[in-house]
Amino acid sequence: MILDCSLLTREAQQWFAAQFFAELMRVLRAPAVVVVEEAETVVPAFSRSKSQFAAQGAVSLWARQCRNYGSGWFFSTQRPQLLHPDVIDASSAFLAMQTTGDNASKAILKEATSRVGKTIAQAILNELGQLAQGEAWLLPDPSWLGGSLSAPMKFKIRKRWTYDSTAVPVIGKPMPPAPKLVAADISAFGKSSK
Repeated sequence: MILDCSLLTREAQQWFAAQFFAELMRVLRAPAVVVVEEAETVVPAFSRSKSQFAAQGAVSLWARQCRNYGSGWFFSTQRPQLLHPDVIDASSAFLAMQTTGDNASKAILKEATSRVGKTIAQAILNELGQLAQGEAWLLPDPSWLGGSLSAPMKFKIRKRWTYDSTAVPVIGKPMPPAPKLVAADISAFGKSSK
């Protein structure tokens, strides 16, 4: 299921997240993965309004406790310095991709240092500005997989084969075709498994 909140105001996104994650905490008792893009919007490092505070509280609580029920999450942000530390600390793995901004670099260095030590973290940080599109460093929590499997690993994310909504138009070339949408089959939702 994809929930697109991009047409909501930032404040409305935060109020929605507060209600959604509080309810998710109550009802989700089966393995699942929740992906949140632009996560700093709903779990900000600093709350400056009631809506930010409500969202930050609900999302960070869910992120820390959802693993009790076999669920996990992937929070994505281009600005890790704006993501709440509780969420970063609760993560089993941290992916760092290309960045050149000072604030983002400092946040990545801080997290990488806590996971792999200052020397390795600095070497990874020095390379981040030169990473190609799709390249990333995986920095697992030392206790996550244990032993050599917890060592940092550089890898390349495969190119998507589904419709790419992030394709940047090129001047002088036609726009990529819009995806063909198919009707969702929701007939099984709400039926009892008895």
